[in-house]
Amino acid sequence: MLLPALAQQTSVAKPPVFRGPIRLPSSFETPAGRLEKGAYVMEVSRADGSYVLSFLHGDSKKLTLAGHVRGLHDAAPNARIPIVGAHFLRSSDDPLPTGQERQFSKTGAAQYEEEKRDWKGVMRVYRSAEGRDACFVFQERGQRGSWTTVDFKVALAED
Repeated sequence: MLLPALAQQTSVAKPPVFRGPIRLPSSFETPAGRLEKGAYVMEVSRADGSYVLSFLHGDSKKLTLAGHVRGLHDAAPNARIPIVGAHFLRSSDDPLPTGQERQFSKTGAAQYEEEKRDWKGVMRVYRSAEGRDACFVFQERGQRGSWTTVDFKVALAED
């Protein structure tokens, strides 16, 4: 009788999955395949300390990339020119408000003024000055305001 209760207490919490839309203005090439420009849903997941970035279009995964967690002494990638702005990624730990909750203003202010987003995950995309190297940079806010930075390196495709 005590075993099921003990098993529930020792279960490890599943790490959150971060999701959000993105419109890519360029095509990208990776050893895993090519990602055409267009609209996608990004999904960043974590398992055993490693991060995976997936691009979904409809119900299918178009491409999956393995990330490199940047250490304190690791140099930032050469890609430093923004391709797209910062993208908020919603954590699976955060409940999504119902349509009714999102539809009506509580204060009379515009909806965007009332929105309270907890930026636990953010994605940025950069390219190098030479124009060929690119990098998806994911940042996850951890305990006490510390941030984990993960690089997903790709190459700009020649169209």
